[in-house]
Amino acid sequence: MSDLISTNTAAKYGIFSAGAIGSAIVLLALKKLPLFVALIAGAVLLFFGIGLVTSKKSGDKIPGLICAGAGALTLLSLLPFLTGFANGLLGLGALALFAAGIWNAVKFILALRSRS
Repeated sequence: MSDLISTNTAAKYGIFSAGAIGSAIVLLALKKLPLFVALIAGAVLLFFGIGLVTSKKSGDKIPGLICAGAGALTLLSLLPFLTGFANGLLGLGALALFAAGIWNAVKFILALRSRS
């Protein structure tokens, strides 16, 4: 029998999983936005991410970096000579976030099983 995993740890796995999978979907959607909407969305994400990075909470730093990176890549994808590179990095980031979300979903399910 496995060790009992705390409720807080199981909740962290579940929240991270949902956030990572949702973020992956948003990154994929950012690649398909029209020009004007992509410009606004990229700027909002960049400034929101910078705000999170400069926050005093240590838990806001990594989501802030991801958000700022997504905004910067969205803005870079609007430049004709960087479109392919930026879209490739957005796709790679989406794949990485999706994999991290699935991994944490598995850990969440295992944590729930250890509690039953």
